[in-house]
Amino acid sequence: MEDIAISIASKIAEYLVKPLLQHAHYMFSFNKIVRNLHNHKDRLILTQRSVNERKKEAKRKTEKIEDIVEKWMDDVSNVLVEVEKIEEKTKEKSRCYRGPFQYLLAKEVARLTEKMSKLNSYKLDPFSRRTELPGMKYFSSKNFVYSKSTKDAYNKLMEALKDGSNGMIGLLGMGGAVTNIQGQIADSLDLILREETPIGRAQRLSTSLQNERTLVILDDVWEKLNLEAIGIPPCCTVLLTTRRRDICCPKLKTLLLHSVDGSSFQVPNMYFGGMQMLEVLGIIKFYYTWRNLYTLRNLSSSLSMLKIHQSIEKLTMLRSLSLRGYELGDISALASLTRLEVLDMRNSSFNELPQGIGALKKLRLLDIYTCRIKKNNPYEVIRKCVHLEELYAWPVEDDSFHIVSLPMLHRYVIVCDKFRENCRFLIDAYLEDHVPSRALCIDRYDAAALIHESSSIKNLFERAEHLYLGHLRGGCKNIIPHMDQGGMTKVIGLILESCSDIECLLDNDSGTNLPAFSDLVTLKLIRMDGLKEVFRDPTSQCSLKNLEDLQIEYCVQLNSISFPRNSNMCNLKILRLQWCPMLTSSLFTPAVARGLELLEELKLFDCSNLKHIIDEEYEEDGNASTLKVFPNLRILHVHGCQRLGSIFPVAFAQNLERLEKIAIWYNFGLKYVFGTHNDYKGNGNEAKANVNLHALRRISLVSLSNMINICPKYFQALECLAIEHSMVEGIFQLQAAEASPLSSNLSHLYLKDLPDLRLIWKCPKDLLSLRKLKSLVLSECKNLETIFSSTIIGCLAELRELVASKCEKLEQIIYSDLAEQVGNASACSNSVCLPLLSVVHVFQCKNLKCLFSHSLASPFPELEFITVEECASIEHVFYFTEDDRGQEVGQVPDQDRQQLLLPKLRELKLICLPNFTEICQGPYKLQKNVKHYTVRHCPKYTDAWLQTENQVLIHCIPYNLIMLVTKFIIL
Repeated sequence: MEDIAISIASKIAEYLVKPLLQHAHYMFSFNKIVRNLHNHKDRLILTQRSVNERKKEAKRKTEKIEDIVEKWMDDVSNVLVEVEKIEEKTKEKSRCYRGPFQYLLAKEVARLTEKMSKLNSYKLDPFSRRTELPGMKYFSSKNFVYSKSTKDAYNKLMEALKDGSNGMIGLLGMGGAVTNIQGQIADSLDLILREETPIGRAQRLSTSLQNERTLVILDDVWEKLNLEAIGIPPCCTVLLTTRRRDICCPKLKTLLLHSVDGSSFQVPNMYFGGMQMLEVLGIIKFYYTWRNLYTLRNLSSSLSMLKIHQSIEKLTMLRSLSLRGYELGDISALASLTRLEVLDMRNSSFNELPQGIGALKKLRLLDIYTCRIKKNNPYEVIRKCVHLEELYAWPVEDDSFHIVSLPMLHRYVIVCDKFRENCRFLIDAYLEDHVPSRALCIDRYDAAALIHESSSIKNLFERAEHLYLGHLRGGCKNIIPHMDQGGMTKVIGLILESCSDIECLLDNDSGTNLPAFSDLVTLKLIRMDGLKEVFRDPTSQCSLKNLEDLQIEYCVQLNSISFPRNSNMCNLKILRLQWCPMLTSSLFTPAVARGLELLEELKLFDCSNLKHIIDEEYEEDGNASTLKVFPNLRILHVHGCQRLGSIFPVAFAQNLERLEKIAIWYNFGLKYVFGTHNDYKGNGNEAKANVNLHALRRISLVSLSNMINICPKYFQALECLAIEHSMVEGIFQLQAAEASPLSSNLSHLYLKDLPDLRLIWKCPKDLLSLRKLKSLVLSECKNLETIFSSTIIGCLAELRELVASKCEKLEQIIYSDLAEQVGNASACSNSVCLPLLSVVHVFQCKNLKCLFSHSLASPFPELEFITVEECASIEHVFYFTEDDRGQEVGQVPDQDRQQLLLPKLRELKLICLPNFTEICQGPYKLQKNVKHYTVRHCPKYTDAWLQTENQVLIHCIPYNLIMLVTKFIIL
């Protein structure tokens, strides 16, 4: 009975006491439980790494991993994720987990620890087994790249290796030994090949190499290899080195050799013997564009020799051959390439074009542009190439045109042989910009031959999309209808140069009603001495709807462009007129101007008699203010148009919302940039309408002797303003009645040779803000007496550079009117004026007595460079009194009466100042560690401040003002 009681008691203890102790352990041994978690986690991670290594090794041996191992890996990954989360909670235990929360957390930690312990002790056996070979899919080495061992072989090789599309890379190397290739690859993979047959071993290798991209190097191969038989799959990149080209290149289809530095290639005699499958061959000396052919032609006298060997005859599969920039000599071997479709020898030299070329029935493209052919007429051969579809030829002699008749030709660029050098550059630049499909360039040719029914050139002329006609003979008065009665509806680009007989481009006066130039995009008329009118089209059949670029230059008899009345030039982007002195009528009627919605650049040069850009008949239109013209205009240049009174009427100028740059030079009759006299009548200097120039950033005005107003309030977004040789009296002149203050973005201001300028800015206080102005350069403003007024000086927080030169009447840099000083004293006393000023240069200002005086008491904390030269009246650089600091002298202790002036001064130059006595007068002291200074021809200056150990006397060339201010010039 007693034994039964003991047994019952022990069971009660087992089922009650042990769980209670376990739960108590959760409560009172939290830290120990967490440490145990960390220990088990570290052991499990080590086990996981070991299993991963075994897994990689098995895969390398092409073994399949057992499912139980994969499940174990997944379980380990999942439990480690849970451990990471629970560890984050244990870190916050001290703040967040107390009582029952700590108990629950400890219980979860213990559960994960037990789970990790079981995973750690799990036996992974079996781990893997050998896979069954699936068989190997055969492939061919079609993506082959051949790389010659040259100076840049390493770089080329690395580029080829990084290119995932390359299956094989060939490299000619030195000798070596080849044994069992399969065994060497297996050894490098630590793979045991148990298969007995070569096919089985190849399949095992292929299966192993397919797991990832692999580089296989086969060194010094002496015989042809079957990569499939070895076991190298397509996913591998093969680097094969050999001394036998027939091994490396038997299946090579494309070979391109490009000499970047212009050096030539040395091609051995039997070079092409082992490349019977080659289809594309290119050996190019230069990087070619149409534009740089002008330069390369000058180098043609020193072309490198590239001999065409007989081995090229073995390239029976060759379809495309390009040999550019070489002295080729005898090229008769090319006639044996019966499959040749493309023959390109641009800018090369050779003896003659072989007669056999005419027998190549598959030849579709021939390029002999800028070739030097030493003998015989190549066009005797070309005319036999009846299947030719593309021809690029220059030079061509006049009589050669008559013998060339190619019915299949649909792409061509043909240039005759009589171009001057500047004309060649024009043609090359045009070809580069437009990449034409059919271009014909004719110089010094009889126009009658172009319209003769039996002329071979007539067919090329009529089908050309791009035409250059220069120095035409034969008395032709117009292009349409005299030379082309079809209206040139297919022409995209047309350039006429020095065709003195032509009086107009289009003449529809005869009532022919021809639709003309419907596809024309580019039109250039250059040195057309007889041209009087461009479009004579009362029938309005010429819409010019596709015209984008119109340039008319040096047409001295042109008196009117006469755009067709109903023309819709909605795509015109560039209009340039230069040296058309007889052009008197307006360029546009308001109706035509309204249609120029995409015009971006308008440039007028030396049209000395042009009175208006847009006809003033708009004044009779009651809706003129609603007309919107040139909404996309970005650049406006007007030079040498001396009779222009204004650029645009205000009614039109108010819509120039995208205008970015204006340059107006040598327009002596110009009075207003925007608007006419009627626009300003009764309004002082203000126009009736607003002009919205929100995008305008740069203005350059030069030699405008009658300029009255530039309307600065229109230019609030302006960043750079340059005015030269003009008669303006003021730049920023605003009245107190202005509705709102003018806040300008101006950062650079350059004023030169303005003899009537007396005030740069005149405005009431707080009406003008120039807080972004960084640079101010003044030169030859002879009547300017002061630069800044005390109302404006407080607004120059960003000013960094100040230059004044040859301003003879300049007396003060800052106007020091005492009445204004009192009103603005608080503005300058509460903050440092000109806080960023770093450069001050003053030259030949003979009435200037000091740079800065009463009106500006400032320590100039950023000023680094000061130059003062040839200023006869100057006595001080700085002249202040005790009152300039805003305190009475008696109220300031003696030791504090002087503040440090120019703390960052690095360079000081004082040259030819006969009355100069001292640098600074007043309650400031100068630092004595200036690195560079020059004092010359200053007889009255004896300040001991210069007698320091750091003195450096610099004899330098006088400051070049022109070099300094060129950055402000626009254009």
